[in-house]
Amino acid sequence: MTMSDEQIGKDRTCRACGAGFVYPQQGSLATKRLCPSCAGLPEAVLRVLEAHQLEISRLKRALARARGEAG
Repeated sequence: MTMSDEQIGKDRTCRACGAGFVYPQQGSLATKRLCPSCAGLPEAVLRVLEAHQLEISRLKRALARARGEAG
């Protein structure tokens, strides 16, 4: 029984934009932490995007906690 490329790869989330992607895929520019769209961006831009993504994740968790406590 053969496995498709998506079954072999692991689902990952891009640290810069938050998009989901499968890694590894043959011929893809994706890395373990960046999707193919973000992999070619300059390092300075990636640092800013990663910081914003972390803040968005933190705010989502805080909102979920607040809704859970209030509801």
